[in-house]
Amino acid sequence: MVNVFVELEFRRQGVARRLLLGVLGEARRLGVPGIGLSASAEGRPFYASLGFGASADEMYLEMKRQPGIGSGPPRN
Repeated sequence: MVNVFVELEFRRQGVARRLLLGVLGEARRLGVPGIGLSASAEGRPFYASLGFGASADEMYLEMKRQPGIGSGPPRN
């Protein structure tokens, strides 16, 4: 996944959160140890709310430290 954009009229409705939780859940299922990303100043609070920590130029989520985040929907 490269970018997450939500059209202005659909923002603040949980669209990006649901998308990211699904991606994090699948990454966790596959055993991915962590996820790094670059975030805009506007997007940093959103990613921080999902457990990502900030460094100078990127944010990172160590999957093992956030068991409640990214559990995603049940898989069929």
